[in-house]
Amino acid sequence: MRTIQLDERGKLEASPGSRPWAIAIRDEINTALHNVEFSADTLKAYVELMQHHKGYQALGFSNFDEFCAAPIGKLGLNKTRINIQIEIDQRRIAQQHAKNAQPLAKHGGDRTNKQDNNYNVAPAVQGTDPTYLTARIARDRPDILDGMKRGEYRSVRQAAIAAGIAKDVKRISCKYDVNSVVSMIMSRFDNEEICEIRKALT
Repeated sequence: MRTIQLDERGKLEASPGSRPWAIAIRDEINTALHNVEFSADTLKAYVELMQHHKGYQALGFSNFDEFCAAPIGKLGLNKTRINIQIEIDQRRIAQQHAKNAQPLAKHGGDRTNKQDNNYNVAPAVQGTDPTYLTARIARDRPDILDGMKRGEYRSVRQAAIAAGIAKDVKRISCKYDVNSVVSMIMSRFDNEEICEIRKALT
């Protein structure tokens, strides 16, 4: 089995699936597992990239579970444990949002009046933003908000779907830097779709 030098440096900008890329993703997964500042979505994105491009093979492992369980992989956690960690983090974040929620102002009213125009969430913070979704849940579905506080929902999005505020569609997330975005696009879209993305950006 090919081994990993613990001081070997990786490169996120390297070709997905290559050894330097796999080492960089391995280190990002390890950091995300042990750093509370990393979100569950970030951890999940890196895990999915490693699995999709079979980066573990470039590191000398025959499958993802073997890679996770091996001390040489600097993880020491199996795939089930990683999934549990992701869910625990998402559930914790949902509970925290619920506890801090301030309901949106009710529909209607005289919006020229400061009392009626009581927006607790800035208009720019809308869409899929968890703060906005939680504020809508607090206003429209206080029963679901109570469930969030009890930890009954795996994430804010799951609670929003249950409340009929968000649609149950697949989401894609990655680290907020150019190389991670490129890796995510390359792993999720085919050549035709990438051409469409390029056209849309230009």
